[in-house]
Amino acid sequence: MSFYSDMADMADKLLKQFGIPQSAVLTRETPTGTQDNPGIPIRKDYSVTAVVNVRYLGSTEGNVVGEKTGDTLMILSNKRSVVMSAKMLNGKALPIEPTTGDKFTFGGQVWGVEASAPVAPGGTVIIYKLDITR
Repeated sequence: MSFYSDMADMADKLLKQFGIPQSAVLTRETPTGTQDNPGIPIRKDYSVTAVVNVRYLGSTEGNVVGEKTGDTLMILSNKRSVVMSAKMLNGKALPIEPTTGDKFTFGGQVWGVEASAPVAPGGTVIIYKLDITR
């Protein structure tokens, strides 16, 4: 094992230990067939660990008061920010990189991946940061 793969293992453990981890499923559907004769898409699910955060929108109106600044903030109910482990629940590395168009399911709700950014020091992915919407 390299230093960076050890970091990926540590990130996975920290997400499970200190975050409020959600058992989630990342789903990728790959189209088959042609445009004239579409086939049934191939669906592949990957069980992952993730910590889901709410997104805030700075505003002059709202019902949530910022703790430090006193600014009024509004929660965006249809957007979330996700820190996802680069490892699946079975401990193996996630074989795909999440991308726009993938689906992310947690808490019985299906969300769409809007943006994905790997955190990869030394070229080894440790975690993924996702923006998801419903």
